[in-house]
Amino acid sequence: MMNLYFWYLYNIFFLRLAADGDWWNSPRFPLQTLCQVRAAIQGGLRTYICRCVLPINVFNEKIFSVVWFFLAFILPLNTVSLAIWIWRIFPCNRLAFVRLTLWRTRLFNLSEISRASKKVETNYLGWDGVFVLRLIEHNHGSNLATVILGKLWEFYSNQMKAQEEGAVDLELGRPGDMGSVTSVAPSTSWHSCHAGACHLGHFTQQQKRSAAPPHNGYWSKCS
Repeated sequence: MMNLYFWYLYNIFFLRLAADGDWWNSPRFPLQTLCQVRAAIQGGLRTYICRCVLPINVFNEKIFSVVWFFLAFILPLNTVSLAIWIWRIFPCNRLAFVRLTLWRTRLFNLSEISRASKKVETNYLGWDGVFVLRLIEHNHGSNLATVILGKLWEFYSNQMKAQEEGAVDLELGRPGDMGSVTSVAPSTSWHSCHAGACHLGHFTQQQKRSAAPPHNGYWSKCS
C-alpha cells in the first residue's frame, strides 16, 4: 500500500525527507496551502488569499511515520527469522531435532535412537512433518511436541509390523492357496490416517486384516 502511495522506494523517500528536515514542504503531506477567505468589511464582502494549515495532513503524517518506523523495525527481524527457519529445515538439523524429541519420549535406548530417528524422519515425517513439529514446539512447548511424536512413532511402528507380517504371510503361502493370495489386489482407496504416511504407499487387504491396532484409539482410525 505504501509503495503504491509513494510510487516506489518509500523507505528512501522517508530517509531523504528526514535528512533534509523540510517537513513543511512535503509533496505527500502538504501542511500548508493557500485558501480564499471572504470577509465583510465596510458593508461589502472582500476575498482575501491567506495561508492555511491542513490539520488532517498533520494527523496523517504522524500515522504514516509510525507505520514506516514499525516496518523498518520488523523487516530485519523477519529476515533473521526466515534465515533461521531455512537453516532448521536442512536434513542434518531435522534429524537432530527428531533425535532429541524421540529421546525425550523415553521409548528408546541410546543405541537405538539414532536408527529410529533416521527411519521416522526419512520414511514417515519428511521435511514438512518435521517443520510442523517445530512449529508446535515453538508455539506450545516441547512437551506437546514430544507427546505427538511419541504417538506418531507408535502408529508408524504398528504399520511397519503389519507390513512385515503381511510379507511373511505371502512368502509362507502354500501352492494350493496361491489363488486366494493372488486374488487380493492392492487397495487404492485406503490410505493412512496421517498425511506423512504417503511415503509408505498402500497396504493390501490381507495386511489390513493382520494389522494390530495401536494402544490409543484416536490414532487407529481416520477422523
